[in-house]
Amino acid sequence: FKGKNLIVIQVESLENGLIGLEYEGQEITPNINRLLDRSLYFSQVVEQVKDGNSSDAELLFNASLYPVASGSAFLRFGENTYPAMPGILARSGYTSIAIHGDDKEYWNRDVVFSQMGFDRYIDETQFDEQLLQNGPKVGMGILDEILFEQSLREIRQLPEPFNAFIITITSHMPFTMPPAYQYLDLSRADRTADYLQSIRYVDEAFGSFYRQLEAEGLLKDSVL
Repeated sequence: FKGKNLIVIQVESLENGLIGLEYEGQEITPNINRLLDRSLYFSQVVEQVKDGNSSDAELLFNASLYPVASGSAFLRFGENTYPAMPGILARSGYTSIAIHGDDKEYWNRDVVFSQMGFDRYIDETQFDEQLLQNGPKVGMGILDEILFEQSLREIRQLPEPFNAFIITITSHMPFTMPPAYQYLDLSRADRTADYLQSIRYVDEAFGSFYRQLEAEGLLKDSVL
């Protein structure tokens, strides 16, 4: 894989039990499911996040470090210099960016991502204003379909090879999806149904993003 571009998507609150699941005859993650037969899929990974939640997942993936026993590593040790993947890839000529539709200071990401070696961190304040008019904020931040569109615009401009780390947010609790963004027809109306709707929405946004990447020649051997 030397020299290949890298696009990483960290999906908020996605539990492995939903992959391949059908509920009331409907797939929860149909787009992800279509990738599984041609993927390296590690289904037995044990969750290792602690008080840092999403930020702990970012630490685990990028720096191969376990979280601290109490509090958030991003908050307690934000000024540390981390031997993380973005910095390591930079030695091989990679440009690394992180993208998230949330406040740049949340979990101290604006500090830690720089310490990890990311060249840029694109937060909600840097999203295209016209793009933001295409949908409301839902839950904690910008809709993931807008996040993916902004990500596509950023990726188009990156020199190769690149490393793009994309963090979704729409499926963060409280899982309140407006009717226009619900893709499941469910008989129940409770927190579980709200959660399933939010994950199904993210899967739909991801599928559209994947197909756009493939159409522009940024992916090969598409299966969606």
